[in-house]
Formats: sequence, structure tokens, C-alpha cells
Amino acid sequence: MFYNLIKNSAAYRAAQKEVDEVCGKGPVTVDHIPKLKYITAVLREALRLNPTAPTFSLAPHPDLDEHPPTIGKGKYSLEGIPAVVAIIQKIQRDPKVYGPDANEFKPERVADYLLSIVKHSGSANYEPRCSTTLSKSSRKVLGSRSEMA
Repeated sequence: MFYNLIKNSAAYRAAQKEVDEVCGKGPVTVDHIPKLKYITAVLREALRLNPTAPTFSLAPHPDLDEHPPTIGKGKYSLEGIPAVVAIIQKIQRDPKVYGPDANEFKPERVADYLLSIVKHSGSANYEPRCSTTLSKSSRKVLGSRSEMA
């Protein structure tokens, strides 16, 4: 996160301004965290570009009744494939999802995305889990707001 802020002076100034406005001259407290919207976007954008878990794999459950197993709502067959490996850093830098500047650090992109969740959640093309950093998965980990810790 700090590397990205140092490399992007506009984002650094915006983050500094928000902390100054929300926290003043005193220490940052737990009560300030929900008010630090831009800092949250900075952390999530940094995690999007540099995920803590760069890959993971998934395999069909052995008790699965579907044969052959499929993904993508039945579009892709996994017959003969023991597992699927997801390369998170590639997924979260997809220009089809994040635009032609997907490799650039832009906290505003994540803030705008978070707002679009509410706006587009009824859209047929909306995919709420296109980013593991921003996932609304039912298997959220305890302390999922740990990026603010």
C-alpha cells in the first residue's frame, strides 16, 4: 500500500487529506475507520494489484452428483481435469473488467466499483465476485475487514 502511495502523489495527498479531516491531530481510533472511505479504497486497490494469496485451486467435491462436473453455469466441462487453478493477480488485472489501465494504481476505481455494487446488482451482466479482494462470498473469513487493521 505505501509503495503505491509513494508512486502516486495524487493518491498520497488525497489519503493524507482524508486522515487529516477525519482524525485531526489526534491518533487514529477504531471510531474513525468507517469514515476513512478513501483509505479503504487505497487498501483494496493495493490488495487488488498485489493479492496476499496469488493463486488458489479448486477441485470438484468427490460426492458431486453432476458428471462430468462443470463450471460457469454448465458452460465449461471439467471432465478429466482434477483441479482448476486461479491466478488471482491475472484475474484482478483483467482489462475487460478493470479497463485498459488495469495495471495502474487508482483507488478511485475501487471506490467507484463499490458504489456500482448497489447500482448494478440487479443487472443480468453483473458479476459480484469478479475480485477476490471485494468478494461478497458466503465463505467470508473472520476478520475480513482486516485490511484496516
